Amino acid sequence: MRLWERVEGVLSAYDEAGGPGPETFTLHVYDGGQHLRHPRMPGLPLPRP
Repeated sequence: MRLWERVEGVLSAYDEAGGPGPETFTLHVYDGGQHLRHPRMPGLPLPRP
């Protein structure tokens, strides 16, 4: 996937979830890396390890 396609995917997911604030996200950190999650954006296309 190209960089701009990733940017558009994240922006679309954010807009579809109603523009949630940063306090609604959770960051899961583990030995293999980290994962940003939001309950209304299960397919949030952010980089994963």
